[in-house]
Amino acid sequence: MRHSHQPATAPSATPRTTPARPPAGTALRPAGLISRLCAITVDALIAWLTFAVAVGTVLALSSFIRLGLPSWLSGWRQPAAWLCWFALVVVYQVGCWRLFGQTPGKALLGLEVVRTRGVAPGPAGGATVSVPRGLLRLLGYLISALPLFAGFLWVLVDDHRRAWHDHIAGTSVVYHSSRRPR
Repeated sequence: MRHSHQPATAPSATPRTTPARPPAGTALRPAGLISRLCAITVDALIAWLTFAVAVGTVLALSSFIRLGLPSWLSGWRQPAAWLCWFALVVVYQVGCWRLFGQTPGKALLGLEVVRTRGVAPGPAGGATVSVPRGLLRLLGYLISALPLFAGFLWVLVDDHRRAWHDHIAGTSVVYHSSRRPR
């Protein structure tokens, strides 16, 4: 009995590609003012609680361990506390933006900070934020806040919902593709 023999075909040669950016209008939808305000409130609470626990721990330990500070050093406690607060905020914000593309507050709200131009796609499809760009963005927070928070309110009139600090640092806050509100 004869069997018809069909030649073996090679598997499809079409390469699997992953798009660098999700389809427009889905993953990179700009975040609004209320979402951003809620996220920054959560982040501020986390930072203040972290600082309060750290200060409380230091005070409790120093009451057990008598540190005899010279009189000329006692006046530096408050400036040292402010310096520590500043360092905590910088490490918290910039570190989270760099490592995760979002702070815990932004993650809770399904938001992500992305670069508006770049080549390295982040989780939401935009480019990740570098440390220098994160520091520039944080400096932009101060500039946005100085004239009665006008830089933050700029989100309401900007076509892409970008605040002044976003424009300064070349970033945008978008809804993460997997946590987008409907």
